[in-house]
Amino acid sequence: MNASPPPQKSLQWWHVANYAARALLIVAGLFLALGGVPVPPESEPFIRVFGAVMALFGVYRLVSYRWQVRRWEQEDDERRA
Repeated sequence: MNASPPPQKSLQWWHVANYAARALLIVAGLFLALGGVPVPPESEPFIRVFGAVMALFGVYRLVSYRWQVRRWEQEDDERRA
């Protein structure tokens, strides 16, 4: 994961969009996992497990994005020092 960091000041909206997309993934996964969608009874276990996996994937993406932002900030601080 060696993506170059976006410019800090000019793309502040980019961070907001990334966090919003990841939060939406978590919310949609929880919605499915908690039975927010009416489905046939034979599909219910699959939909619940799929929703849980989707929510966990959203949490993973959120944590990994935050980790990457911290790395970018540390690299930026090191370049300035």
